[in-house]
Amino acid sequence: PPPACVIEIEQIKQLQAKYFRLLDNKRWTELRGVLTKDFQWQSEDPSLASQRSLAAFMTFVSTQYADAVTVHQGHMPETTISGSSATGIWSILDWVDVTKTRPQERSYRGFGHYHVHYAKAGMGSWQIREIRVTRLKVDPLTPAAAASNQKP
Repeated sequence: PPPACVIEIEQIKQLQAKYFRLLDNKRWTELRGVLTKDFQWQSEDPSLASQRSLAAFMTFVSTQYADAVTVHQGHMPETTISGSSATGIWSILDWVDVTKTRPQERSYRGFGHYHVHYAKAGMGSWQIREIRVTRLKVDPLTPAAAASNQKP
């Protein structure tokens, strides 16, 4: 059998994939379940600097993404496990399109990294304890560009 650390890294990969899927599919209750009770997040938006808690995060995503088309993709994880905690850095591409319902707001495609801290929860499963997003490049989406990439 593979070493325990390989199994745990795979569990963390599965958890992060589930996080992205639940976020994009707006499954807020299930999303909350993959996050620790003491979850913290850091946004690049300075106006959100004081809103780091689980409740603030859930309010933010469920409000901002409710009528948006979002696609979050994580690639090439660098994962380090240390006992019952772990860290991961994921290369990301995120697509946030609000052009249909909020054309005055910024829609974008971003490239950068998710810096994630994980904690081992009960029964040996992993949860996300902290997320910090750093974007290296953000391309604005025009309404025409966004429309050309919608489902038929």
